[in-house]
Amino acid sequence: MLLVVADTSWRKTLADACREAGYYVSAVSRISEIEHWPIGETVVTDEASRTGFWSVVGAAHVIVMTDAPVRQDHEPITTLFVPGACNGPTLVRLIDSLYGPADCS
Repeated sequence: MLLVVADTSWRKTLADACREAGYYVSAVSRISEIEHWPIGETVVTDEASRTGFWSVVGAAHVIVMTDAPVRQDHEPITTLFVPGACNGPTLVRLIDSLYGPADCS
């Protein structure tokens, strides 16, 4: 999964929760730091990095954390919107609902 969250502390909290649940996480603060495109992966992003670009680079799903009113733009791939204060366990449950729990074996 690719986690794009500008706030360092929040990004670390979310990444740690997802890793503890068994998910591989690449965490960056902005799009320019991405080392590989999220082909077939879930992108978790704050509102600042929400873009239709994720479908172009091959993301399977996008989770946007935002407190802003949700714009019902045409989303080219499955896009879920969650409150901007989404915590780690809530994010893990949401990702589990997309894929089933991570296999930690």
